[in-house]
Amino acid sequence: MTAPSDRRRATHEQWLLEITSIPTAAGREQRVVRWIQSWAKKRAKRLSFERDRHGNVVLRSRGKAGKGQAPLYIT
Repeated sequence: MTAPSDRRRATHEQWLLEITSIPTAAGREQRVVRWIQSWAKKRAKRLSFERDRHGNVVLRSRGKAGKGQAPLYIT
C-alpha cells in the first residue's frame, strides 16, 4: 500500500515534469502561465489565480486555510 505522503510526492513530481517539459523562453512564458492557470482553476475552491500589472502570476489560498498566508508570486 502506498502512503499518502508517497502519493503526494509522486503527484508533485508529475506536476514538475509537466511544467518543465513546456517549451519556454524569457518573455514567452504564456504556455507555462496557461498550465498554471488550468492547474489553479481545478482548485478554484481553495486557490485564486490572478496576474498583476507586470504579468506575474499570483496564487492565493482561499478560505480559512489561507487566512494570514502570503500569496505565491510566480515571475
